Amino acid sequence: MKRIEFSEPISVSGTNAKFSPLGKYLAFVYANKICVLKSDSLQTLTILTTIDQVKHFEWSPDSQLILAVMPGRNKLQAFDITDNKWTCSIDAGGLGIEWATFSPDSRHIIYANEFHLMLSVISLIDKSVRTIEWPKNPAENLKFTPCGSLMIIGIGERKNTKHQDAISVVRLCDWKLDAHFETATQDFKSIQLDLTGGAIALSDPLPESRVTVYSINGQKYATVDSGVHSICRFSPTSQFLAIENTFKIDILNTITWSKIAACSAEANPAEIVYEETTNGFSISRKLFDTYIADEEAPNFTQTKFSATNRYISTVQGQCVLIFSVEYMQTVVGIYFKEKVKAIEWSPIDNRLSIGTNNGNLYLWTPGGTMLVKVPHHGISTKKLMWNQTGESCIIYSKDKCSIAFFDGEEKENTGKDKATSEPLGKANLNIINRA
Repeated sequence: MKRIEFSEPISVSGTNAKFSPLGKYLAFVYANKICVLKSDSLQTLTILTTIDQVKHFEWSPDSQLILAVMPGRNKLQAFDITDNKWTCSIDAGGLGIEWATFSPDSRHIIYANEFHLMLSVISLIDKSVRTIEWPKNPAENLKFTPCGSLMIIGIGERKNTKHQDAISVVRLCDWKLDAHFETATQDFKSIQLDLTGGAIALSDPLPESRVTVYSINGQKYATVDSGVHSICRFSPTSQFLAIENTFKIDILNTITWSKIAACSAEANPAEIVYEETTNGFSISRKLFDTYIADEEAPNFTQTKFSATNRYISTVQGQCVLIFSVEYMQTVVGIYFKEKVKAIEWSPIDNRLSIGTNNGNLYLWTPGGTMLVKVPHHGISTKKLMWNQTGESCIIYSKDKCSIAFFDGEEKENTGKDKATSEPLGKANLNIINRA
């Protein structure tokens, strides 16, 4: 990594700034405007004006459309960044809007109303409307298979006044039900789908914290106790399922669904430990060992695999632990002066960005750990988001963000944001859904 540069601070509403799926554009919200920039130069491409303040927005998978969610008006607006004349307005009626996204083909909008009574699917081609009753929180319980052919949605059915968890699998070619099955869970809170699209892991925290795994056809693979919470992650190769426990990460293989390892800093002491100093890091483990050995040490959180599947990281209060997936051993421990708020792996290599809600950006690579001071007053690292190209990263602060640009070795860039989806319907669609 040769050099890191930072953009000037950008005023945003909340943390409403996102790169387009293939990384060519950056969009951010300020009040009722969405500004779209070229991600490499930050040159303004277009400015979209909505009818009300935007709570959040989504890019379409083909990077052509932007969807603005405005709960205050019970409305959605979609814009085409390649055609300023094309817009779509959706009125949800009295049921309101809480969450919305695009389907994988970028030509259907899916949204949930308040209290999750119904999920609506609206076509941008023919304006048809389909509905699904009793969805669980779709932000955590709606997934698409990697090939984009199926939608998996968690359902909370009501049967004789009793609650029953279920999974519905919907074919996206015709939006008809492909499979539906009840699950042996009490009230699962989130779905994880492996990258083959064949296994579904359900996090069921109460009354006993468990992870239950099913095939996409409803065959039950396993039920695993998971300590105080039931957070789990599939590895990028789908070979492993990591279950976040109190002070360890249980690793299951996805063939027999049996535990093959437990990653823990106490059971497998870190080979190298970095501790933050005034201007950087020193190799020392005194504060680190004392911190993680404390009886009141925080639980593990934010467990994530690296994109290369070589490492798995987790946060423990003021520490970040990095384990080798190959050897299931603690490779590195990093102790910070403040609690860690965010960690994100680069989508293309083994760089890990870390934020502790101060004016620094921390980076770990297999070559070491570094501290980079953000050269702007008022920017603190509350949240991080990488560009899919791996060439830049958004640093979110309170109502501001800055873009960190990484000048490394030249990489072949084969990803281009192009609209290859079905042509949209006529301009200025107005859809009123009173379902």
